[in-house]
Amino acid sequence: IDMRLHHGEHQSIGATDVFPFIPLEDAAMQECILLAREVGARVGSELKIPVYLYGAAATRKDRQKLADVRRGEYEGLASRLLTKEGTPDFGPQLFNARTGATVVGAREVLIAWNVNLDCTDAVLAERIAEELRESGGPERDERGITVRSAIHIPGRFKKLQARGWFMPEYGCAQVSFNLLDYRISGLYEVFEACRVAAAVKDVRINGSELVGLVPLQALLSAGTHFVRRPVGDAELVDGAIQGLGLSSVRPFDPSKQVIEYSLDSAAKRRN
Repeated sequence: IDMRLHHGEHQSIGATDVFPFIPLEDAAMQECILLAREVGARVGSELKIPVYLYGAAATRKDRQKLADVRRGEYEGLASRLLTKEGTPDFGPQLFNARTGATVVGAREVLIAWNVNLDCTDAVLAERIAEELRESGGPERDERGITVRSAIHIPGRFKKLQARGWFMPEYGCAQVSFNLLDYRISGLYEVFEACRVAAAVKDVRINGSELVGLVPLQALLSAGTHFVRRPVGDAELVDGAIQGLGLSSVRPFDPSKQVIEYSLDSAAKRRN
């Protein structure tokens, strides 16, 4: 990827924008921190790319959140690197126009998840995102207009990031979520709150899609709300898939997208 020619909606500061290490099974977070710092040092020295550490591997409090490290994005990176605040943890303090910078870190499992709305209104999707995400949004009047002396109102869910946009590939607006800790803010709880917030605005939800892998427990927890009777794990996963509409965009394959099932499949192939 040549960042000079790249165009996209998602926030980023480089071609390999973020490279997280995540503890699974018996792995410890400290192992991930050591790996992140080792890889960050090699990327900086061998590839000559500025590297910032984030999450549990961060060396500075103001770099623990990915959004803070990405502030200014690729377009503001050249000027940022000229400042003391922009000094990378590894690599040259020079702007690499082709690659940009890379953020390497250690964190818990993050669930990337998009909820599709039965409309094309990106502004409405962003209003829903403001209501639900932890960072919230500005105070608005009944017409949705920001109040002149607006105060910032926190959102409903902790450890939840959200953004509203229009997806031309699907022809609909989406609320795009990052669940930073599904044990604090779960799939079902966020889905139901999103459905209610959309209904207030006379909009329906047309299913959702999980991007990448998801922990089994996150689906089991959601499945219990939809199935509501004692069943096995497979039935709970099926209930979550149906209830959340996870196959509305493309078929959801638990064997490939549930972390534990994917690891089991990989182990069987090796053996």
